[in-house]
Amino acid sequence: MTRLLADHADPVSRAMTAATLAETAATRQAVRPFRSPARAGRKDGPGPPAGTLSREDPTVDEIRFDDIERLKGKIGVTFGPWSESAEITQDMINRFAELTGDHQWIHVDVERAKRESPFGGTIAHGFLTLSLLPRLHGSASWKLTGYGNATNYGANKLRFVSPVRAGAKIHARSRLVGVEAKPKGTQITQEINVHVVGEDRPALIYEMVVLYHPPMTRG
Repeated sequence: MTRLLADHADPVSRAMTAATLAETAATRQAVRPFRSPARAGRKDGPGPPAGTLSREDPTVDEIRFDDIERLKGKIGVTFGPWSESAEITQDMINRFAELTGDHQWIHVDVERAKRESPFGGTIAHGFLTLSLLPRLHGSASWKLTGYGNATNYGANKLRFVSPVRAGAKIHARSRLVGVEAKPKGTQITQEINVHVVGEDRPALIYEMVVLYHPPMTRG
């Protein structure tokens, strides 16, 4: 997942645990037909480089990945703007279940979920919601430049707070919470919140850690 949120470090990508990565790979196949044409041809990567989820905009402030002091100046308590929204359809949920083997009835049995589920209908798998972060891209006030590649380092926090019902639309926003120089590059930590559109309570809270490496070439 390498284009997500951006603003103070902002909508969305993919520094996940091993389990999340496995589900993400499956989801790429499950939701491919639903990807926005505008994203076709975009370079995929491990995590949303802070500030790179924006469309090309000459007014966006460019910051080198190794300019630690400037990056630290983007740390803040305020979240960036909301991303574009994405609809979670029952077909997406069903195909995610097929690819991951998670066929729990609260996700795939529409009639039973109407009768018995406390949510009043089917809901998306939590990891499906998480794996859709790359689709949630919005505007940005800054972006990282100069790095060679970015790798997933893991997650400090992952919580599935509220259900995402089939047919709901979700959007996301993020903020930069940490910048640290490492021997192999710059480690960036972002907090990403995914909400059902119109809901105040998050559906998902994710603290993502990505390591940005300098360019390298082999002779």
